[in-house]
Amino acid sequence: MSKFGSEDMSAYVIAEVGANHNGDLSLAKRHIDLAAEAGASCVKFQAWDEHSLISRELYDQNLEYDDKKKHFGSLREMVDAYKFQDGWYDIIPHYCQSRGVDFASTPFSSAEVSKVAPHVPFIKIASCDLDNGALIKEAASTGLPVIISTGMGDLGEIDRAVNWAESGGCADLTLLHCVSVYPCMPEDMNLRNIEALQSAFSLPIGLSDHSLGSLAAVVAASLGVRIFEKHFTVDPDLPGWDHDMSADSAQLQAYIRDVNDAKKALGERRRRVGVKELEKRQAFRRSAVASRDLAAGEVLTEDAIEFLRPGTGYPYAKLTEIVDRTLKVSVSKGSVIRHEYFQ
Repeated sequence: MSKFGSEDMSAYVIAEVGANHNGDLSLAKRHIDLAAEAGASCVKFQAWDEHSLISRELYDQNLEYDDKKKHFGSLREMVDAYKFQDGWYDIIPHYCQSRGVDFASTPFSSAEVSKVAPHVPFIKIASCDLDNGALIKEAASTGLPVIISTGMGDLGEIDRAVNWAESGGCADLTLLHCVSVYPCMPEDMNLRNIEALQSAFSLPIGLSDHSLGSLAAVVAASLGVRIFEKHFTVDPDLPGWDHDMSADSAQLQAYIRDVNDAKKALGERRRRVGVKELEKRQAFRRSAVASRDLAAGEVLTEDAIEFLRPGTGYPYAKLTEIVDRTLKVSVSKGSVIRHEYFQ
């Protein structure tokens, strides 16, 4: 997927707002502003309503909550209040464009695929829908690139999802290593699964990162990951579902800086000495220096030489080029022996 974090580009970082807009258009725009300022490549929301994700039975089981900061009222009331409003599709994608970031949204039904498809550069499938063949095939049929998170999925389930996407017409598929724990501790991140996915599938592998900080992302970058997804909020203290496990603006900025610095630090596999290091050779390496005062006409012997800084004269590798040669000038102890000193 060349657009999304290829070898010769900066990492493609998706700021996952999800429902952190809390149903407030101005708050949604504020998230876009701060994500753009932090350097995000994309700001992603979620497309669901009270009918496309949750059953009546589950609504009936969640009529109230003890945690009043994350929840208010019933689950149905929260879903209705926090959903991405249909009217926002005429506003938010354009606002993202004005701030220089991609707009994306995760659909949770076929109808929502149709809503988001005209506005996004890719369709994102959440981990909870890794086994939802109908939705994956619907996403694939749009002709857009598809990105699938693999949280909670074993290798067989991931393979099946890949087959659904490819048989549905997707020619541009990315998998994201994901652990669906919020927040995810380092010991649970299992980042070597990235290598397992790279070995199992000839596809780009990214990271949907639910950990705190940027350590996991830096490690993932060292494993070749170029696309990252990170939950984002303007304020971790806001009421709502995901604010307290999301990166704030300063943390997102540091996250993006760290993954790009990691990418730069990796460099290339071909061994070469860079220009900056070449400049250090003269200062840091050693060259032949007179170990005692030497007279003009003297034949230079190995015991009259020691190797000290700077590296502006003959290195040890060229010792045979100066031993047994006759000096035409005297050389004081401690002086670098130079080409012009010989007959």
